[in-house]
Amino acid sequence: MYFTKKVLITLWVIGTFTISIIIAYVFKKDLGKIYDWFVVIPNVVTVELLIYWIFTQYLWKWKRLYPRVVPFPNLTGTWIGKLNTSFSDPEKNSRIKEINCMLVIIHKYRSIHITFITKESKSHSYSEKLIFDNTLNYKQITYNYANNPKLLLDKRSSNHRGTAILSLIDKNILEGEYYTDRETKGEIYFEFKCKESLSKLPNEVNKHPMDKM
Repeated sequence: MYFTKKVLITLWVIGTFTISIIIAYVFKKDLGKIYDWFVVIPNVVTVELLIYWIFTQYLWKWKRLYPRVVPFPNLTGTWIGKLNTSFSDPEKNSRIKEINCMLVIIHKYRSIHITFITKESKSHSYSEKLIFDNTLNYKQITYNYANNPKLLLDKRSSNHRGTAILSLIDKNILEGEYYTDRETKGEIYFEFKCKESLSKLPNEVNKHPMDKM
């Protein structure tokens, strides 16, 4: 069962009315008198803002609220995966093998930031959008990013921008595709690893198909 916007608005109205009654009782105000509302309303707004702040900072992450109240789960953490790309090795003039990669997501209620990391480069998102419609089972993240390879690799891999589209397959799997302004594209697959934000690939997957060694 999902709570529709209409249901949530109804619950908000009921909550506001309930808070008004409680505040009127505490401050001994008569809701039948207009001038008493000048005391009640500011306090209602203060309480609701406090509840909203607590919800957007902490409560929305509670797993039991997804998907009934919150349309998306908390995606914060490190995801480890593979990337298959159309990018060619300039020395061999052939497509390179799949690349080990990592996604670090910082997810807040009103925003999400994504860092994509391989052994040779790092990308940061700068325009993100969550599109979650649980009634249609549509769970997607789209974002634009800027990629910066390591300085000494600029001859074979230049700075570039691109777009990635990821779908949440289940609570621990993200997969999708990406496109870049250097006319390359590819497919990506990630599995959730941990809630911590790692800064580099774990040693066991810290490899790249274009390594010389």
